[in-house]
Amino acid sequence: MSSPFAVFLVAPLGDDHLAGVTRPDGSIGLPGGKVDPGETWDTALIREAGEEGWQLPSSPQFWVLHRQEVEGRPVLWALLMHGEPTPTTPSAKDVARGVRPVPVRAHELQGFGNPEALANFRSYGDFQC
Repeated sequence: MSSPFAVFLVAPLGDDHLAGVTRPDGSIGLPGGKVDPGETWDTALIREAGEEGWQLPSSPQFWVLHRQEVEGRPVLWALLMHGEPTPTTPSAKDVARGVRPVPVRAHELQGFGNPEALANFRSYGDFQC
């Protein structure tokens, strides 16, 4: 798979929630979005999470949870390995669009934020949340 077109953050909150965001259409998804030209996927993930209202722990580490072609473009879902994100104010652009951080259960996610792999995300690898 070529470098990702888009990335999404899978960040556990406590025992049964993930960091989620409301979308302009009213759906709930994972923080994430397009990788800008020249940007690495992990830098894009940190930027997108921040723009959408989630501050990540310092020096975050990620584990690639899932890769998939979506509408012919490579998309990557990455698990935040240690710590929990903190809700903060989204960027002015995202606030104007109605984006806000919310805790969400995996089965409540919609759209690109809900690959089948998320249903059992805690069973992947040996990691601490």
